[in-house]
Amino acid sequence: MIRHEVVDLLEGAKSGDPALRASAVTGLRRLARRQLEPLTREAVQRALLAALADDDPRVRMGAVAALACLPVPDALPGALAALGDEHAIAEAAGRAVVALDPYGACDALCARAREGPESVRAAALTALRHAPVITATGWATFEDCLADSSTVVRSAALGSARELGRRGSPTRDDVVRIAQDGLRSASPYRREISLALVRLIDVPGWAERCREAAKDRDPMVRARAAREQQYVRRRIPQ
Repeated sequence: MIRHEVVDLLEGAKSGDPALRASAVTGLRRLARRQLEPLTREAVQRALLAALADDDPRVRMGAVAALACLPVPDALPGALAALGDEHAIAEAAGRAVVALDPYGACDALCARAREGPESVRAAALTALRHAPVITATGWATFEDCLADSSTVVRSAALGSARELGRRGSPTRDDVVRIAQDGLRSASPYRREISLALVRLIDVPGWAERCREAAKDRDPMVRARAAREQQYVRRRIPQ
């Protein structure tokens, strides 16, 4: 790509027209994957990082998608901050966090999953399913979030635990342990969501656990047990 085309993209990223900005950011994202001279590379990186704060979601999505191509210190904080954006952008940001720091992503995402707005916490929990390694901090975070009072947070933790439970050992073993421990938890929130988890990852004896939970002291848990038993009935030949 010759110099005037680079300049056109950099100028386009500052256009007053959001469609032009989005198109320019897409071009800069492709450019960021190439070998560039240092000054050009720095200009492209600055433009993409600036686009993370754009008021148009199409521009922000393009910038977030480019983050994994930016080996600069500001890329990871930018991806973590974008977890607070709207749903599709937050999901892309979570994948960027993992791509930028595969083996440090788990603990970085756990820090976001433990506090703050529930949408950010849920986005961080959703991103954990992509992490290649779940640390001790990660498993502790899952246990706490499965017991959280927020339905949004619990559902996000459930979704990622389900996906991790489909991996081979030892990851699946840890998910099974968390699910079984959850059935005995003092937290009704965790007992309730654990009934879904043991079924979703097909823990041996999950149907019996659902029948036992039908006698739980908490009405929320009993209601979940009744719903889960519908799946038991569907498995029994008529």
